[in-house]
Amino acid sequence: MITGCARGIGFAAAEKAAQQGHRVVAHCRKTSEPLSALQAAHPDRVHILECDLGNRDARKRIWDAASEPFGIPAGLVNNAGIMPSTPLDADDATWD
Repeated sequence: MITGCARGIGFAAAEKAAQQGHRVVAHCRKTSEPLSALQAAHPDRVHILECDLGNRDARKRIWDAASEPFGIPAGLVNNAGIMPSTPLDADDATWD
């Protein structure tokens, strides 16, 4: 299972894993066009799991949902994240 697969590092990791023959549960908040294309290219190896990790209830259900297509995941790449816009001159409390 790889979280944050809509783009960037998460997508690249999912793409590489699928190309090497691994089964991938690709988590994203919202499916991107590249991720849809990856699933179309590897339908037997890529399963997209949409889930907003900001939702507490969704976080509790994600592991069960990730286990449905291929069984319990053998590993987790915890890549999902957000980057709020923070001005460089913000105070320390804002950066914390």
